[in-house]
Amino acid sequence: LCSGNFDIADGFNNFFTKIGSDLAHNIQKTDNDPCSQINGQYSPLPNLDHPTTQEVRDIIFSLKNSAPGHDGIKSILLKETIDHIIQPLTHVISLSFQSGIIPQALKIAKVIPIFKSGDTKVFSNYRPISILPCISKIFEKLVYERLNKHLIVNNIIYKHQYGFRKKYSTEHALIQLVNYISKALDNKKFALSVFLDLSKAFDTVSHDILISKLNRYGVEGTALVWFRNYFINREQFVYLNGFFSKTSKISFGVPQGSILGPLLFLIYINDLFLCCDHFLPILFADDTNLIAVHEDFVTLIQHVNDELKILSNWFRTNK
Repeated sequence: LCSGNFDIADGFNNFFTKIGSDLAHNIQKTDNDPCSQINGQYSPLPNLDHPTTQEVRDIIFSLKNSAPGHDGIKSILLKETIDHIIQPLTHVISLSFQSGIIPQALKIAKVIPIFKSGDTKVFSNYRPISILPCISKIFEKLVYERLNKHLIVNNIIYKHQYGFRKKYSTEHALIQLVNYISKALDNKKFALSVFLDLSKAFDTVSHDILISKLNRYGVEGTALVWFRNYFINREQFVYLNGFFSKTSKISFGVPQGSILGPLLFLIYINDLFLCCDHFLPILFADDTNLIAVHEDFVTLIQHVNDELKILSNWFRTNK
């Protein structure tokens, strides 16, 4: 039990930062290579193109006037002083892309616990809302554009991944599901769908595995160095009722509240479909629907059970 605002804030921070590591450590280990399924040939992304001042300017004006991060800097301040800061800020970003190093101050998240339901004294009944410095969002938006272009040019992201992608939505996922089942029924086949609920999927991403997958997908050189540095020494603290917790390291997961986080997660889970011979996976980020069809019901059940064992092994390997 915690008493006093500082102790409570510290308790929240300890709970939130251990979610990913505790879950990952409780998963049975395997000796499998998590990148073994990724065998395609992709054009390289050896570096991150330096931004222009106009590119940085456009991103600054696109920022929402949301709550500031730990540095207290609001996006409105950047917009009002843009003529004075645009040149040095663009230069700093270029140096980051060139060296593969991100300023440590941009890796610190301010976390605010938001009550969901249940007992107000239980940490797990709160959802962490992570707020990053708005300057870090400029860095991340620039990298997002370059990484996403690489993924599109190489046709890397699984075609039935409908989450966090432009011109894709839950409606598209539902249409695909209904069409696939309808076609099976029209052909006098049985259809079986398995819905997977992945617990804390974004929080349990292994940084080392993600970096390895980025490399397999063609990210190399200083671009890969930049992504590796992106995860090194990430920190967070909880802000509660005017009190700040101690700062803690984050060893697992893609950064919540970040621009890059969702795209990096799509890369992490992208090779899941390569394990499937009988399932058609339809995904919306971590929400996974697996559909199998067959003219013989007994054979269908056997295929589903066999494939679920393979997928279970994939999840253990990619914990």
